[in-house]
Amino acid sequence: MYIHHDFQSLHEFVPKSILPEEYGGTTGKMDIFQSNQNDLHRELWLKELEEYTSWFKEQENIKSDESKTYQL
Repeated sequence: MYIHHDFQSLHEFVPKSILPEEYGGTTGKMDIFQSNQNDLHRELWLKELEEYTSWFKEQENIKSDESKTYQL
């Protein structure tokens, strides 16, 4: 899990092409995804997410080595 303090660091891990405008992305505003009138746009966005399935799975395998962290 990563905590990002700004969009620039978020975009280093998550492509802008799959993020809504509210997160600095290019897929449109989030309210579009909540509206039944925009089913096509929602389907296109979900298709884009599916194209990144392997990337998301790879991210699940990235772990920190706690033995190398600072110990008090």
